[in-house]
Amino acid sequence: MTVRLREPFFSIYNSLESDEKITLNDFVSRMKQIDIGYEKFDEKELRKIAYRQICRLREEELLIQLSPKWDQNPEFVKIWNQNTSIVPMSGCRISPFTSKNGSEDEFSEVLEHVQAQIDSVQTKKTELAGEAEAYRKLSECFPRIQNVIAERTRTLNFETAKLNGMLNALTLTIDTLRSESNRM
Repeated sequence: MTVRLREPFFSIYNSLESDEKITLNDFVSRMKQIDIGYEKFDEKELRKIAYRQICRLREEELLIQLSPKWDQNPEFVKIWNQNTSIVPMSGCRISPFTSKNGSEDEFSEVLEHVQAQIDSVQTKKTELAGEAEAYRKLSECFPRIQNVIAERTRTLNFETAKLNGMLNALTLTIDTLRSESNRM
């Protein structure tokens, strides 16, 4: 079974070692470290977002809750499940976006948000390129496995094309925003 997680939850889960413990507060802190957009968000809302993701991982039997059910800062432990793989969900990050009263602050925040998405998509694209290169080298060394990796290679090509489209849209958005701000 495959479980798809958005950033920053994918990075947080992957950074945990098997049998490593994490509390709700630790999870929230890591969210803030990975995505600066969360620093400006209400702490109570962040805890709700983090807890929902933790509950989802618990339901998929990827985390076990160690503390009592009603604990204010529940503790969880990562367990290794060989039947489940965690993959990042491509697309927009779940970044909180809060608007300000000043249009200049709002504009810079929008630019920052879109730039963070561009950075995320570029990172994912680089990972896919590395994976595709590894498959290409493997198929050159071991021609017999070409049939085995052919489907994954097609999927990688499709995902890369989607990411290219996302990058084009995000870059066009930034260019449009900048040209609009110059008119003001």
